Amino acid sequence: MRVVFHIGTNKAGSTTIQETLARTSDQLLKDGYYYPYLGNQVSHTRLLFAICDDDEFLKHHGRWSDAPGSRLSSERLWEEMSATIAAHSPHTLILSSEFGIGLRRTSFERLLSRLRVWSDQVELALYYRSPASHFLSSVQQGMKFGSKVEDLFAHRAYRKGYKKAAGWNVEKLTVKVLDRKVLFKGCVCKDFLHSAVGMDEKRISRLTVHQSNESLSSEAMVLLQGFNRFHLGEKRRPGNPLSVAMVSAVQWVESKAQRKFTRPRLREELRYIIENEFNEELVWMRDNVGVTFADFPYENMHEETARMAAMRASHDRLQLSDVIAFEREKVVELRNAVFDRLVKERNAAGVPPKGDWTKLVWKLLSKLLRKRTRSGSRQKEKALKRRLLRKHRELVSNRLGLVDGSNGLGPEDLEDQIYFSAFKELLPRKRKDMLSSLRGSF
Repeated sequence: MRVVFHIGTNKAGSTTIQETLARTSDQLLKDGYYYPYLGNQVSHTRLLFAICDDDEFLKHHGRWSDAPGSRLSSERLWEEMSATIAAHSPHTLILSSEFGIGLRRTSFERLLSRLRVWSDQVELALYYRSPASHFLSSVQQGMKFGSKVEDLFAHRAYRKGYKKAAGWNVEKLTVKVLDRKVLFKGCVCKDFLHSAVGMDEKRISRLTVHQSNESLSSEAMVLLQGFNRFHLGEKRRPGNPLSVAMVSAVQWVESKAQRKFTRPRLREELRYIIENEFNEELVWMRDNVGVTFADFPYENMHEETARMAAMRASHDRLQLSDVIAFEREKVVELRNAVFDRLVKERNAAGVPPKGDWTKLVWKLLSKLLRKRTRSGSRQKEKALKRRLLRKHRELVSNRLGLVDGSNGLGPEDLEDQIYFSAFKELLPRKRKDMLSSLRGSF
């Protein structure tokens, strides 16, 4: 049996590969390709728990569970995978985890010793994304479950990552670039199956590709950042049900909106900083590995301005407004549209809000909604907004733990926070309710 392990990097199509192969795992197994769908996890990161050192586990995976308990769970997944291999005798085992590239050498050797029990042909596949595109994608993902913009120079896995993977004792290393223009059929999953796995084109054409991690507009990123900051503070909680439901609602509204929102693009100064920072790395990758990025200006250093120098100095404290451009008017439009949708969903489901706070917000915002949609009068809308803000200023301040009624919050900020509080009451609160709602409308 042959083993092909996709080891990353992150933000380079990993989720698309994993979800597509997991959802078509039964079909693949019939053709002799085994992609383990273990414990309802589309990736195989949990398989790595059994071979990581304690401090390595806690650093990268400690948020899930304690190391001993996770190791026991991981060992059960290995046993399940072994039983399936024994029962079906596949000719190719396919594994995928973007954490693979981050394994220590000793941990990878433990992993390799386990795989060698089944196969003497172990191969790795590694995908890269250009630095500017990688950073923007990471910021987008970060806004879905948090509010903090990640460090501008957090990811440097190009030369270091390649040298690490090339030094592992495997039979083959496939290195590709995430670029639709050069990928097989313009798809990272089909390219992986064609280039790394060696699957024939006819079989690949039968697979349905599941695209994940849909991109967000600039306005959606701003709205989600405010929502997560209001409810989570500065914490980042990947996969929490409240944020998942909010992201789904925002994406649904954006998909149905007649007016197009702003496509996120890195501010020019920030892109220049990134290109300067990674120039040497990517020149080395081009000259030694043959990996080239079409959107990267090789060996053309940008002259650094005072603004660029200031942004570089605060690379770990950037604001979202430093990263992308957006229109405040469109943020408000998107916020209102999401609220309208959630109100209609609640009314259609016949689920009234509970609690004094919710009733008050519900009553005034619903009235605002009706006036806005029926009268079309901007003057009445503004008057209702002033009443809303006046009546809720003290209440919102107390809820947020603010001493002063205004506390530096402008009318726009206060209005946003009232909406964010209402969103929490309108969104499904339990995971099972959220999933039911997502299957329905969003």
